[in-house]
Amino acid sequence: MFPDVVEPLCRHREAVLQPLTEEEFELFESSSINKISHFAGKEDAYMDYGRFQSSAQGPSEIRQFLYNSLYLRGGWNGSGYERQFIGRRAVAVWISPTINLSDLGADDFATVNLGAPAQDEVIARMCAAIRDLRDVAIATRDVSLE
Repeated sequence: MFPDVVEPLCRHREAVLQPLTEEEFELFESSSINKISHFAGKEDAYMDYGRFQSSAQGPSEIRQFLYNSLYLRGGWNGSGYERQFIGRRAVAVWISPTINLSDLGADDFATVNLGAPAQDEVIARMCAAIRDLRDVAIATRDVSLE
């Protein structure tokens, strides 16, 4: 997906995985905030894939590309997981190109059944359970109270 990142990342892995300096953080964060101006054609420090390809491809450029374009930030340590805020579990990190889903055709999508019942089945089960509950309530209510 980003083949030109692989070799420099392997070569500079140890340096890339070091904590960001305050200066790097400020630069990377300000370029992320200015992403809109970047896509509007204005010059800024946002490191997209094209800019990375024409850069020196050293540790700083790799770190900025990971931060800006792949959003691998605060809790990322190269493990394949990102630590979330305190008290939350680690979540898997997936790297893929950013695409506009509206540009894709219907055949570009696949429906994957994850084992959950369809919405119609869930509603049918709920209705049946409510009917059963109602029937039990009617059958066991004390008619002498009426």
